[in-house]
Amino acid sequence: MKKNAFVLLFLVLANFAVAQTTWQWKQHNLKFSLPNGFKVKNNTANHFQAKGVGVEFDIFVWQDRKVTAKNMKDALIVLADTYIDHISQYGEHDLDDFEGAYVIGDYQGKKTIFFGFIDKRGGTNFFAEVIFDEDDEDALQDAFHIVDSIDRID
Repeated sequence: MKKNAFVLLFLVLANFAVAQTTWQWKQHNLKFSLPNGFKVKNNTANHFQAKGVGVEFDIFVWQDRKVTAKNMKDALIVLADTYIDHISQYGEHDLDDFEGAYVIGDYQGKKTIFFGFIDKRGGTNFFAEVIFDEDDEDALQDAFHIVDSIDRID
């Protein structure tokens, strides 16, 4: 039984790893992975947007020098409160080269996750959002996989 569970887990993880496309936001030396099938809708110096079936990913430069790693969660809650109809969860979420926080809620009937993070080396602030048509636990896990894939291009 344990062997079957291990094989199943391996296949699920391998499928996630293979079914990804790496994108680059060269203006800010960032790269990230999105599931196959995403189409870029916007790629400027301040905004990258891609859409897939039932999901949208946006990342912006967040030009607010008052936001620091220490107050990121509070600043993100204030920002999200202007967009999200109901905040259901929030917390800190650090990546390898970034310090950050997240807020989960609903926006116009869709599950929305806001991430705010700061480049530890350069101090640039970023804001990312993942919006899902479906409200389920798999969608939340996919959002965290997308954000966890954000890394610097060195």
